Amino acid sequence: WGDFLIFGAVLALSQNTYVAARSIPLLVLLFAFYVFVREPRFYAANFRKILACAGVAFIVFLPMLGYIIKHPDRYMGRAGTVSILNKETVKKFYHGKYTVKERLAENIKEHFLMFSFKGDRNPRHNLPERPMLDYITGALAVLGAAYMLLRFFSPAGFVFVTGFFIFITLGILTIESPQSLRTILLAPVLVVFAAAALKKIIDYSEEWLGSKGRAAAFAASFLLVTAASGVNYDRYFNQYAKDPVVWGNFSTTEYIGGKMLAEKPEGWSAVINRNIFYAPGYTFRYFMNRYIKIPVEHFNTDAHVPYSKTAEKGVAYYLSYEEKVYIDTFMKDLYPNGRYSEIRPPYGAGDPVFIVYEVPAADINAAAGKRLVNGITGRYYDGLDFVPHRLRLKRTDPNIDFSWHIRPLRGGEFSAEWEGSITAERAGRHYFRTISNNYNAVWVNGEKILENKRKNGIFASEGSAVLAEGDNSIRVRYSEDTNGSRMHLYWKLSEDAGYRPVSYKEFRLSE
Repeated sequence: WGDFLIFGAVLALSQNTYVAARSIPLLVLLFAFYVFVREPRFYAANFRKILACAGVAFIVFLPMLGYIIKHPDRYMGRAGTVSILNKETVKKFYHGKYTVKERLAENIKEHFLMFSFKGDRNPRHNLPERPMLDYITGALAVLGAAYMLLRFFSPAGFVFVTGFFIFITLGILTIESPQSLRTILLAPVLVVFAAAALKKIIDYSEEWLGSKGRAAAFAASFLLVTAASGVNYDRYFNQYAKDPVVWGNFSTTEYIGGKMLAEKPEGWSAVINRNIFYAPGYTFRYFMNRYIKIPVEHFNTDAHVPYSKTAEKGVAYYLSYEEKVYIDTFMKDLYPNGRYSEIRPPYGAGDPVFIVYEVPAADINAAAGKRLVNGITGRYYDGLDFVPHRLRLKRTDPNIDFSWHIRPLRGGEFSAEWEGSITAERAGRHYFRTISNNYNAVWVNGEKILENKRKNGIFASEGSAVLAEGDNSIRVRYSEDTNGSRMHLYWKLSEDAGYRPVSYKEFRLSE
């Protein structure tokens, strides 16, 4: 009785864990059918126990069932957005390069190669593209899988071989391939395969060579297991733990930034980039609720450049590395005594995870009441159509020279519109160029001078306009529905000159 009751409870509880566990009931049903075919008397002999097992499973599952009924979109939403069977998802994620059939074939190949050749690219799951298994475990798992296939109609063979194909299918049917997290239930299956191979090696050694053969095979197996354990210990606790790319893909910025803010003395204020610290995230929220005692606001140029309040000791800006342009332009003009620093994770290399600009109170208070003159007003909308009621962010940008790693808006599609004036040193024809990965258009003095309607690539578009000396109105639009957001505006003062970015001193804000 105990086995049946515990199994029912554990089966139901598994449905409260990661999405991959939703495939376990399918394996149970297939095994139940297998037993019905092979041993139909089992059901008659254990009918009450099976009924009790189902009853316990139902009772334990009831809270989750209530949640599913109340929030079906949350329970199933993620699966719908990553399914490779969704034509629109495949088209958007792979930029139209694959049909569903072509991508499915590629996913099958990549998933079967991920164990010993080229693994998951996601640093939260794996050292990017490293094989999922060490070579010892990988070789033993192949031998064990072959052995289990030969014994497919035994209970163990049926469960583990069927489980392998069910669990790997969870990854194959998703757009991010190969996928080790959604196939996480393969881990115990592969361990069983490897263990089965070792067991048969020991058994065959005893059968062929007697007790000495068994002892030798056991010793060799012990050495193999020890070597594999050492390799995996080093991979996880040294290579994985100290890899800067891995650090950067977890809550590194939230943890380091939260700790720095918690150590800031009273009298300071902080302005943070909402996207890099992901203020709703659990890690940063933990610091905010328990340890951070100073005022914290989300960065917006209209409110914080210049800072709209007076300061007691100073204001510290915690921004993304891409926002260094704000420091190099507006903020160094306003706050010349600010202290700049770059924050990297432990063992870090490459770009900082975020930057800090600490401004003393004297600079903050001296700039109070000033207004920005240079720069251009940017408006950022949800969706691709620049719809006014979907405006999510209005700010002053120093220029239009963006290669966004962290998008200005969280989520998917967005559009941006910049308006202001551009200052010409002399009257005459000026030449403009945009380089972008998606739709963009430019108007000068109300006339559209260029437009790019191409998508999903890097495209240059050019146009020209006759400018008056001094200020001329300019409007630029850009929309983004894929990854890799880029938008750059260049100009030159004569046909023979070279293009260069429009600097922030050459933009002027509208009155």
